[in-house]
Amino acid sequence: TLFGLLILASVTINPAVMVTAQAHVKEGLGRDAGDSALPLACMGAGIAITSLILIRKGERANKGMLFQRAVIIGSTMTFLMGRTTTLSAMLVVAFVMGLSGGFYINMNQGLIQSRTPQPLMGRVMALYLAIFMGGTPLGAPLLGVVAERFGARWTLVGGGALTVLGTLLATAVFARSQNLMMWRSDEAVAESDVDRSVDVPTAGLG
Repeated sequence: TLFGLLILASVTINPAVMVTAQAHVKEGLGRDAGDSALPLACMGAGIAITSLILIRKGERANKGMLFQRAVIIGSTMTFLMGRTTTLSAMLVVAFVMGLSGGFYINMNQGLIQSRTPQPLMGRVMALYLAIFMGGTPLGAPLLGVVAERFGARWTLVGGGALTVLGTLLATAVFARSQNLMMWRSDEAVAESDVDRSVDVPTAGLG
């Protein structure tokens, strides 16, 4: 589930924010190229604030839940970014997205480190970087084609909506698989208890 969400975000949200949002500033908001860097600056400030808070708070429980919520919030902000009509509104949305981005970055790192055996850590981190860094160059041309057809605004809206739906679907599938595993485990325990009761010697008979 973690790597599935990483792949989805890497080919949709990352290029949408790094490339398409800049086009929206110029195309949709009518601002010059210099203003296109401001949303990224606000986003970076949000990421820094959240990261500092997480450092101060220390270890967090329920990293998976926090990571999923961060993806949903970030995707929703991407959707809203496409609906903005002023630069000031886009800066506010970008800042909130940065706050969720701090959770996104730190929680996925925490999940990888806590669930990966130490001998495999190097390979898993290499795979993570390949997905995280390689997804943007793959997704950017696809979003470019969509933006050419429908415009940067609707590309942001569509990318955000697609990622929200994908995250909710992945969460539902994961929850269902977890419940199925728990049901099978309980069933196995019940069968084991039955087997033990059958094997108990009946002392005093005969």
